[in-house]
Order: sequence, then structure tokens, then C-alpha cells
Amino acid sequence: MFLNEVYKTTDPKNEALYSMQEIETKEVYESVISKAEFMSKKSEIGFASWCSKRKVNFIGMPHTRKRRRGLNLRFRTLYVMKHEFRENIIKSITTAIPHYQNHISSLKKQGYSIIGYARKSVGFNNDNNRKSLLNGMVQCLKERSLCDKVFVSCSCSAGDELTSRDMNANTVGLLNELIGVDGDTQSMLSYINSSEIDICLVVIDFAGLSTNKNDIHRFFSIHKN
Repeated sequence: MFLNEVYKTTDPKNEALYSMQEIETKEVYESVISKAEFMSKKSEIGFASWCSKRKVNFIGMPHTRKRRRGLNLRFRTLYVMKHEFRENIIKSITTAIPHYQNHISSLKKQGYSIIGYARKSVGFNNDNNRKSLLNGMVQCLKERSLCDKVFVSCSCSAGDELTSRDMNANTVGLLNELIGVDGDTQSMLSYINSSEIDICLVVIDFAGLSTNKNDIHRFFSIHKN
């Protein structure tokens, strides 16, 4: 989160906070090792590998080669946050999850059932890759959002109507291989319909639920709880 906020790949349109710079991976690495204890044990190469595996945004930007200090160096053009604003970003990141979890916990004390929902789009991912990505989302919903139940749609488009999802059984095998999942979209709808208590529905981002705004409006209009 820190890296994606400080080193942006597109213009944030905020000249007060950001300036466009040519940055070496070494400079990014040095800005992190003093702030994250576990990073201090990694080499620059190890740091770059860590960023690549986690698909940190700046890693995807192309390099340009320039000669400086008698060396051929590789740079990326990035929009870099000014140093005086970075401590506030760190504070926000390190306190966001505890504040969020306190809010979820307070809903539980009020009697809400906290359920999570995750989906993967129809695509060319093989089943192992799809399973890995879905398991990661389920784990996030369980650990960060403290969900009591998690429902998953293994393969549907973001604009599909919620009531039509998972009507056929072609992903049942994959669903059964996921860890900590309580059913598909149809199971979630059945749970919501039968619940006698209020429900808090958690998704990782808006497209994780739907990009069909009319269907979302209809969905919440029908399910008053």
C-alpha cells in the first residue's frame, strides 16, 4: 500500500503532493528499508522480486537506460510523493485495518451477521490459478474483514445479475476445492432470504460485487435486511 501510494504510475493530478521523476529501483528500495523492519533483511534484488510477486504497481512500468556516475542505470518515470507527506500515509495505513476491524466488531455486537462475497470473471485462467486467486480473496475476507461466512462465484462477469449467477453446476468441483467457503451466489441469496437478523455484506471492491448499478439497487431494495 505504501509503495502504490508513494510511487504512482499515472498522473494523480496533485502537484502539491507529487512530482514526476526518473527513479531507480534502488531509490524505491532505500525509501522502504528504513520503514519496514522485515524489508531490512532483503537485498535490492530480493526487494525487486518481492514487489514483482505481489504485482506492486511501479514494477509494471517500462525501464529506460541512462548513463550516470559512469554507470548504465535503469530508470522508471513515476509520480513520486514528496517526503514530507509520507509519514501521514504510513500512519493511515497502519491504523486503517484496526479502525476497520473495530467497526466490524461493533456491528457483530449489534447482532449483525458479517458475510463476505468474492467473484472471479470469466476468463482464461486455469483452474489452479483461479483457485489460488479466489483462496486469497477468501482469506482476506476472513482475516481482515472478520467475515463469519464467505460465498464465492468462481466464474461470472461483473455485470451479470446477481440472481442469475451460478445457476448451472459447472464450477461446483472448483468451489468444493476452495478453503473456508460456504457456497456460491445462489447459496448466499438463500442465506440472505432466510436470515432473521440484519446482514453486513463485505466485498473487496465494488467490482467484486457488481458493476451493474441497476441490479445492485434492485438487490438491496428486495433484501431489506
